[in-house]
Amino acid sequence: MAYTLLGIKAPVLKRTPVDRLQPHIFNQATNQEVELVFSVLSPRSNDFYEGRMETYTFTVEKGDYRLELAAGSNISKFEEMIANAITSKSVDLTKFFIQIRKRQLQFYAFLGVPITILGAFGIIGGFVNGILADQLFNQ
Repeated sequence: MAYTLLGIKAPVLKRTPVDRLQPHIFNQATNQEVELVFSVLSPRSNDFYEGRMETYTFTVEKGDYRLELAAGSNISKFEEMIANAITSKSVDLTKFFIQIRKRQLQFYAFLGVPITILGAFGIIGGFVNGILADQLFNQ
């Protein structure tokens, strides 16, 4: 099954510890490390107080696994440059959580954009037809 490793419930507009922690997942039975693939799209969702970001994806079979956080960085050089440019207080690790959840296909996000645009055109077209109905149908 495909899973996504998320940093969740992180305060919005605050510095996060993603440049200081490197996650590692191990199979308990074989003690073999699971390959984590860096997420290219890293979708984010947030409200005004908390946000989350996808960092890695991985595929595993059912079983027992161990998550370890080691010192290190899991961000790109560009993101690291931005993080170093932002002056901020030290990071309060009690406000950040890591969660593993079942992955949603990116296809749905890409499909949602054109459907939303079509819906907007339908609404606008309905208003225009309502306004011009007398001119269109009374000839």
